Amino acid sequence: MKPTPNRRRTGFTLVEMLVVLCIVLLVTAVCATGITAARDAYVNVVDASNAQLLLSTSLTRLRDELSTAFEVSVKDNVISYRNSVSGKDATISNGDRGILLTEYEGAAAHLLVSDKTATARLKSALSDVSYDSDAHTLTLTLTITRKGAEMVTVEDYIIATN
Repeated sequence: MKPTPNRRRTGFTLVEMLVVLCIVLLVTAVCATGITAARDAYVNVVDASNAQLLLSTSLTRLRDELSTAFEVSVKDNVISYRNSVSGKDATISNGDRGILLTEYEGAAAHLLVSDKTATARLKSALSDVSYDSDAHTLTLTLTITRKGAEMVTVEDYIIATN
């Protein structure tokens, strides 16, 4: 019998491959949880910023729309008034996507703010709306929510009307 020559083994053993595979999987799992946490933090910051923008824009639009209004009345958080520019009746009310403005009777209601300002995750709503006819002031609470959770609220916001 001939002796077998010593062969140099090249490559990896099965055990070495399994160890490397386990290490790669652990690193991937750690990175994936970090990426998820970073993405969630990013979404929260963006939503908080968008909520502030939606609140500011909604308050400005309400003030602009109602500051020249006359014959104002409030029932069940629905504001009815006569628009001084067009002379037509208009209403502001809560809707599925946010605060709705109906500019005259028979017109389709549309969002008080632009579609760019309103986002799919955020919704604005009016509550505690009251009107003091002697002082010609409208008092309201405006809330911005995300998936039903309150993000930003302004209470007792006062708008002077005609």
